[in-house]
Amino acid sequence: MELLQEETGEQDSRLFISFIKPHKSVSRDTIAIWIKHVLIISGVDSAKYTASSVRTAATSQARAMSVPICHILSKAGWSRELTLAKH
Repeated sequence: MELLQEETGEQDSRLFISFIKPHKSVSRDTIAIWIKHVLIISGVDSAKYTASSVRTAATSQARAMSVPICHILSKAGWSRELTLAKH
């Protein structure tokens, strides 16, 4: 990470950074494309399951593992518990 900071002159706290120069943070749209690609090469029907499906599955798994709801809502980008209940 320090090497990227030296190269770009920026400090970025985001988890996903492009491996292609100029090594900046990737957008959520790029991450959605990556997820869709992984679903396709895994044999998952990408017409039925999307990047949002992954978020829903992850939140369901977190709930099953007794992760506090406030943490799940925060990480999923949801503000209300009702949204979690719908998914």
